Amino acid sequence: MYDMTIYELRKTLEQRAEGLSYRLWKLGNLCQMMEKYPETPNDANPELDIKPKKTYAMPDFLKEKWAKQKGYKING
Repeated sequence: MYDMTIYELRKTLEQRAEGLSYRLWKLGNLCQMMEKYPETPNDANPELDIKPKKTYAMPDFLKEKWAKQKGYKING
């Protein structure tokens, strides 16, 4: 670690407190749901569910250029 300024120390302590309060809130919610406990972590934490990024298919001309640079052969 390094020597923190007062501002950095204050922000660090605030963020730790917010993290602890979130964990306590979430634990309380899960304890209330004991009859119908969620089966997956995504069901238990829908606010933390991170959707995968949308991907795009690489155009053919870029595939050919990439394959040429890497020394691969493209079938077709």
